[in-house]
Amino acid sequence: MKVYYVPPNQYIPYQPMNLPQFPLPEALMRGTLWPALYGPYESKCQMGRPEESEQ
Repeated sequence: MKVYYVPPNQYIPYQPMNLPQFPLPEALMRGTLWPALYGPYESKCQMGRPEESEQ
């Protein structure tokens, strides 16, 4: 199944006033200060871990 992520700049043309913000340490981990602009990245790579089907 293909899933497409729509970039936030498609529906937030400018930064509204009083937009909620992540705490600074969390913003650094997520790569953005604003939750409305955050899109999680789910890696398809197992990074060296054995496949679950092989167990």
